[in-house]
Amino acid sequence: MVIIALMLHTIGHKIIAAKNYAVSEFRVWIIQKKKRIIPTGLLIPLLFSFVSNGSWSIPLIESTVIKEIPALRARKKFKHLTNFEMGIIALAGPLMSILIALIFKAANLPGFEKFIIINYTIGLVALIPFSTLDGARILSGSKYLYLGTIVFLVSTVLLMQVTSLIVTIVFALILATILASIAFYKSI
Repeated sequence: MVIIALMLHTIGHKIIAAKNYAVSEFRVWIIQKKKRIIPTGLLIPLLFSFVSNGSWSIPLIESTVIKEIPALRARKKFKHLTNFEMGIIALAGPLMSILIALIFKAANLPGFEKFIIINYTIGLVALIPFSTLDGARILSGSKYLYLGTIVFLVSTVLLMQVTSLIVTIVFALILATILASIAFYKSI
């Protein structure tokens, strides 16, 4: 189930990257020391699972490498990807994970509870603004987009417990837009 959730997350990146004349590649999160590569994206989840005796489980930590296609970018206003475009491409993965979780939660299919939790967790972990995770790219692209995304995520998780899918998405979008707009207008 984790592999399917990660594939859907990555497909979200790839679709929006293609629309911005770029490509995105899936990479397991690594730390490189001299000539040694440490797959921290694999080790951290295993460590959490081992220390908690299996009660805590977090999915594989991944990052997305985004590369522009120069020949196709010639059609765009800017030759290179802007920080905002990078932020939008980075946002596509967590948003895909959250929407998949919401759809499966609304469908209320038995046996998919773990899949829903995995998708929420992938979306949440990806939004942490650290290093090469999606959250850092979204935050560097637009702090208001990042704020709106966090508000949308938290409100969808809370509202989905008490109301339907459509009402959850509409109210979460309205709340995220209002709070991001207030933050934007206060900064001017």
